[in-house]
Amino acid sequence: MTRSCFLLALTWTALIAPTQAADAAPKPDTTRGDRMIAEYFRGQTQELRDACLADVRTADDWVAKRGQYRRELLEMLGLDPMPEQTDLKAVVTGRIERDDFAVEKVVFQSSPGLYVTGNLYLPKGQKDPAPAILYLCGHGAVKKNGVSYGNKVAYHHHGCWFARHGYVCLAIDTVQLGEIEGVHHGTYRLGRWWWANRGYTPAGVEAWNAVRALDYLESRKEVDPKRLGATGRSGGGVYSWWIAAIDDRVGAVAPVAGITDLQNFVVDGCVEGHCDCMFMVNTYRWDYPQVAALAYPRPLLWCNSDSDHIFPLDGVMRSFEKVRRIYRLAGAGDRIGLVIVPGPHKDVQSIRVPVFAWMNKYLMKTDALIDSPAMPVFKPEELKVLDKLPEDQKNTRIDDLFVPAATARVPDSVDDWNAMRDGWRKALLEKSFRAWPAEPGDLDIKPAFSATRDGLTLSAYDFSSQEAVRLRLYVLSSKDRDKPKLLRVEVLDQKDWMRWLAAVRPGFEADLKDETLPLADAEAFDRLKATHTGDEGIATAYVVPRGVGPTLWNQDAKKNRHIRRRFMLLGQTLEGMQVWDVRRAMQALRTIEPWKDAAMELAGRGPMAGVALYASLFEPGVALLTLRDLPGSHKAGPCFLNVCRYLDMPQAVAMAAECAPVRLERSDETDWSYPMAVGRRLVWEPGRVDVVEADFESRVYKSPGGETLLYRLLAPPQDAKAADEKRPLLVFLHGAGERGKDNRAQLVHGTAMMRKAAGEFGCFVLAPQCPAEAIWTGREFGDLRKGISGELTGPMARVLELIDAMQKDRSIDPDRIYAMGLSMGGFATWNAAERYPERFAAIVPICGGGDAAHAARLAKLPIWAFHGGADPVVPVAASRDMIRAVEKAGGKPKYTEYPGVGHDSWTSAFAEPELLPWLLKQRRASP
Repeated sequence: MTRSCFLLALTWTALIAPTQAADAAPKPDTTRGDRMIAEYFRGQTQELRDACLADVRTADDWVAKRGQYRRELLEMLGLDPMPEQTDLKAVVTGRIERDDFAVEKVVFQSSPGLYVTGNLYLPKGQKDPAPAILYLCGHGAVKKNGVSYGNKVAYHHHGCWFARHGYVCLAIDTVQLGEIEGVHHGTYRLGRWWWANRGYTPAGVEAWNAVRALDYLESRKEVDPKRLGATGRSGGGVYSWWIAAIDDRVGAVAPVAGITDLQNFVVDGCVEGHCDCMFMVNTYRWDYPQVAALAYPRPLLWCNSDSDHIFPLDGVMRSFEKVRRIYRLAGAGDRIGLVIVPGPHKDVQSIRVPVFAWMNKYLMKTDALIDSPAMPVFKPEELKVLDKLPEDQKNTRIDDLFVPAATARVPDSVDDWNAMRDGWRKALLEKSFRAWPAEPGDLDIKPAFSATRDGLTLSAYDFSSQEAVRLRLYVLSSKDRDKPKLLRVEVLDQKDWMRWLAAVRPGFEADLKDETLPLADAEAFDRLKATHTGDEGIATAYVVPRGVGPTLWNQDAKKNRHIRRRFMLLGQTLEGMQVWDVRRAMQALRTIEPWKDAAMELAGRGPMAGVALYASLFEPGVALLTLRDLPGSHKAGPCFLNVCRYLDMPQAVAMAAECAPVRLERSDETDWSYPMAVGRRLVWEPGRVDVVEADFESRVYKSPGGETLLYRLLAPPQDAKAADEKRPLLVFLHGAGERGKDNRAQLVHGTAMMRKAAGEFGCFVLAPQCPAEAIWTGREFGDLRKGISGELTGPMARVLELIDAMQKDRSIDPDRIYAMGLSMGGFATWNAAERYPERFAAIVPICGGGDAAHAARLAKLPIWAFHGGADPVVPVAASRDMIRAVEKAGGKPKYTEYPGVGHDSWTSAFAEPELLPWLLKQRRASP
C-alpha cells in the first residue's frame, strides 16, 4: 500500500473515533428528508402505475405475455424453480360427524417438514365427485392458554356452509397463525431485512401451500378435479390471488379484501397495516393489478367493502378497472364481477353471499338463491389437528430454508472466473438493482458554498441523483493545494455524519448553519487539519446518500421501518438506491475541478462499507477500497433484493479486488477466505485483499506464577483512562472449537457484537483464548456433578487474574463487569458466576449449563440465557434446569429459547437488538 493510502486509512479511523462530545446532538429537523421521500415515492409509484399492463393492447398481446408474467411472479414468490412436489404424507387425525356434513382433521407436508394443518369439510349423501373449494384463511388468531388452534378455526363457518351446500371444502392454516406458529412479520416487525436479500417472502410459502392443498384435494375421491374454486378474505384474499395467478386448476376465484394498488400501499401508507405475506419480492417492479390479471380467463369475483382502511376503495376500483380491461380485450367481460358492500374491513354476511352465489354459478351451474347464512358450529378444541407439534417441523425456520441461497466455488481458471463474475454482475443489474434509472439524467451540479478556515477549504456541491433526489456532496482539502494526488471518498451513515459535523464545526459552523449540529470536537478538527494540510496531497469527499444527514427522514422506529418497506414494494431497497447515490456522487466528482483527475479511494463503515463496495463494482476508476467493519454476509446488511440467491459479500469482495486493492479494516480473516482463494487461484498480485484486525489488540498475560494466557483486547473508541471515566468490561468466553494458540480463533463468533459493545456502549471487551488441551471449567458438557467445589482450571484462573489486573491498569468500572460465553464458554459463564456472583454485574450464558444445586447464589444476579430448542450438542435442558432453579431461589432471570435451532443459538442471540442495551445497563448489586 502506498504511504498516502496508509495515511488516509488513519484519517478514517480518526473520523469515526472522536471524543464522546461529538455524539451529543439535538433532535434533527427531518423536514427536508420527509418532503423529499414523499415526492420520490409519489413519482416512483406513478411510474409503475403507468407501466402496469400498458404493454397489453390486444388479446394477442395478453396471450403472448401471460406466460412470461407468470414466470416472473413465480420468481418473485420464491417459486422459481418450483419446489419438488414430494409425497404429501397426508394424515387424517380425527373426524367430526354432523347430520349433513363431516369434518376431517388433516395434516400434510407441502415439502418435507413443512406441515400444513387443515379441516376438510365433506358433504353427506354425495354420490358423485363434488366441486371443491380451497378456503384460504386471513389473520384470525385463535389461541387459548398459549396454544394455537389455527386461523382455520376463525373461518370455519365458511367451510360449514360450503359442505352443507354440496361442496368439499378444505380450509388450511397459514404459517404465522397455524397450529405450528411460524413468522409472517419479518420486515413488518422483526427487522429481518435479510428476507429481501434472500428473495424470501412468506407469500411464497402460502402460495406453495395452496398449490399442494389443490394436490391434496385432487387426491380425494370425493372431489371433482375439474371443478375447483378458491376464496378467502383479507390475508386469505391475497392468497386467493396468488393461487389463481400461478395455478390454472383454479376454475373460479373470489378474493375478498385482498388486494389494492401501489398508490394505496406506498403513497397513502396502507403498507403500515400489512405484514409481509401480502407482498411478493417485487423484482420486476409490478403494480398489483398485474397479479390480479393473471386470473384471466377464469371467472373472477372481486369483493371489498367501501370503508376498508387497509384495502381502500379508490385503489380497489383503479385495480379492478385495469383488470377488467384485460378481460374485455378477449371478450370475457362477463366473467369478471365486482361486489362492494358497505362497512369496514370485516368478515360480514353481506360480502359472503356473493361469493357463495359466484361459486354456485360457475362450479355448480346454478343460480339458486342463497337462503341460509354461514354460521359457526364448532369450538376451537374440536377442530385442532395435532396433539403435539412434530419434532421435524421446519415451519418455524422456513424463512431460512424456502429460497435456496447461492453457494460459491473457487473458479478453475481465468475463463471460469470471467463467466462467474459476468453472471453475477448481470444478476445484480437485473434482479437486485433493476430500479436504477435506465436514463440517469443530468447531474445538475451546483456549488453550494466554499469556505476556508485554518488552512482548510470546505466546498459543498448539490447534485441530482435521480428525479426528486437532490443531494449534497462535501469536499475537504488544503487551501494551498490546487490538485490533490488522492481523493478519498467516504460514504457516511447517520452516526458518521454527526461525527463529521462535530469534527468540522470548529472551523465551519457558520457555513453549516442549515444543519443540526452536535457539540464541536476540536481534537477531531485538529486531526483533519494535520492530515489535509500535510505533504501527501490529500482531499476527502464526503458522500451523504439519501436518508442520511440533510435528507434524513422521520426517525420514529415504526415510520422508518415502513419507509424501508415502501422501497421494497417499489422493487428497490433503501441501500440499493444508496449505492446509486454513491455512483452519482463519484460521477459528479469526476467533473469538478480540481478533483476530477485525482486517484480515487472509496471508503465506508459497516453496512455503508457494503454500499461503497457495490458502488465500486459498477463505477470505474477506483484505485483503492477501504472497508471498515464490513459485514461478512448480507444477512447482517446491507439489504439488496435477491442478492443472496446469486452471491454473498465474499464474492462481491472478490469481484472488487480484481479491479482494485481491497483493505478490510477491523474485519475477521475467516470471513474472507473466498476472495483470498480466488486471488491465489488466479495468481493476483499479493495484497489485493488485505485484512486488518488492528482493533482487537493481540496480547499475552503472564501470571505471577509464570503461566500465560493469550487474549485479545478491544478498547472503546477513545481510552477512557485519558478522560478519567470508568468504563464497563465485557468478558467473552469462546466455545470448545475455538481453543488453540493462534490468539485468533476466539474471534470467530461474535466480533460484530463485541465491536458494537465497544463502539456504541464504550465498553472494553476481553476475549481470552483457552489452550487446545484445556477447558474453561472443571466440567465437560453436561457433567455437572463436580459443582463449584473443585479447583478452578488454569485457564479460568488466569482469566480472573487478568480481570483484576485490568482494573488496576485500565479505567474499569468494578460495578459493570459482565461475563458472556457460548457452549463451553456458556458452561464457564454459569460456573464463574456460581463461584463468584459478587464479581459480576450480569451474565449471558449461551447454550451452556450450570449446577442447579448452587442456583441460590445467583438469585440477585441479572441473567439472560439463550439456547436452541433443537440443540444436539448441549441439551436444552441444561439451560431450562438452571433457569427454573434460579427462579425457584427467588431470582428473575431472562431466558430465550429458539424453536428448531440447533447448537448455533449464539448467532440469533447476538442479533437480539435488546441484548447489549439490557446488559450494559446492569450494575453490580450491593453486597
